[in-house]
Amino acid sequence: MKKQKQMNWQTQHLSVLRFRLEKDLGYGYCKLVDLTHIDPWYGMVVKVFDYKSDQPIETVETIRNADYLLSPISLGWHPNLGGPSDWQIIGSLSNADDEQCPVFKTAAKVNFQDNRTIVKKQRWHPVFNFKERGAVCEFKQVAHLETLALATPQNIINRTSMTFLRKAGIPIEDYYYLEGNAIAREDYYHSSQMPLYGQVPKKYRNKTIPPRELPKINYFPYAISCIADVLSSSLN
Repeated sequence: MKKQKQMNWQTQHLSVLRFRLEKDLGYGYCKLVDLTHIDPWYGMVVKVFDYKSDQPIETVETIRNADYLLSPISLGWHPNLGGPSDWQIIGSLSNADDEQCPVFKTAAKVNFQDNRTIVKKQRWHPVFNFKERGAVCEFKQVAHLETLALATPQNIINRTSMTFLRKAGIPIEDYYYLEGNAIAREDYYHSSQMPLYGQVPKKYRNKTIPPRELPKINYFPYAISCIADVLSSSLN
C-alpha cells in the first residue's frame, strides 16, 4: 500500500495538485490558495482548473492558462499526498486573482405570515469575509457562488468529476448511486443547482449577478428544495 504523507501548511500555498477523478475520467487539477494573510476568517480555498487528462501530467505549463471549472471552494482539511486518489504536487502557479477573497452565498429561513399561517421561505444573500451578509437577492443571482460549507478532499473529487460529466452531457445520476451516499448526494445537489462556471461572465464571477444579465446564462434545473436544509444552516 502506498504510504500517505500529510501536506504541511507552507507547501500548500499556491501549490498545484493533481488528483485522480472518479468514473475513469482521468486526472483533475487544482490550486490551493492560503488567504489567512488577508483575513484570518479565510483559510485555504481550492481553485479547480477546467482541465483533465487521461494520463497524469507532471508540470503546470499545460494548465497555466486554463480557466477555472468551479467557483473557489473553502477547504476544511487538507488532502494527503498519495493514497487511492493519488494526490500529488506538480508545481505552483501565481495569478493576480490569488489575492482576491471569494464571495460565497447563504440562505436564511425567514417566517412570513400569510392569512394567519406562518410560512417559512428562503432568502438568499452573498457573504463577504465569511461573516458579512449582503443584500437579499434572487437565488439565480448568487447560484454560481459556493456556499460557506467547508469541503473535504473527497468533496473536491466528487464535484470535479460530476461537473466534467455534466459538461460532456452525461447524466450524473447514471454514474453515481445517490440514494445511499450522503456525501455524493450533497455534492450532486450543489453541482446540479449551479450554472457552469465558464458560462458566467468573468466580471460577475465573484459577485452578485445583476438581474439584467441572468437571461444570458444557461442555468441548469435547480434542486432548491433538496439543498435548502444544508444551506440554511450557514450564518444562522
